[in-house]
Amino acid sequence: MACLAGGGLAYVTRFVRTSLVETSAGDGGRAARARGLSTLGYLWRHGLLQAGVPLLTLAGFLIPRLVGGSLLIEEIFGVPGVGSLMFESILARDIPVVLALTLISGIATLAGTTLADLLILCVDPRVRRAG
Repeated sequence: MACLAGGGLAYVTRFVRTSLVETSAGDGGRAARARGLSTLGYLWRHGLLQAGVPLLTLAGFLIPRLVGGSLLIEEIFGVPGVGSLMFESILARDIPVVLALTLISGIATLAGTTLADLLILCVDPRVRRAG
């Protein structure tokens, strides 16, 4: 599990850093510093919430990526799993298994993005007003 999470962790970390820098440089960050709030204080109070919206969107798409990325890890460590089952099914031309695993991956993508949208609806008040 650590090997699966490690690959995406660097990407997510860079994404969060970029979102926080953009949030801090925006109008809210300037207004908070004008009120005397430090940059770190602004990031803890307001920045993480604003930077969390794009992060939730990204997380919705990373969930199914774990299934696809598991093939390499399963082959390296010799662990049977969904990725190696998909690979072996493709090589054996086992169409029903390939279709079932593709359907499961599609449902995981749909569930991940729906969950991310629902969490964004709870976190971001601008989304609630628009709907």
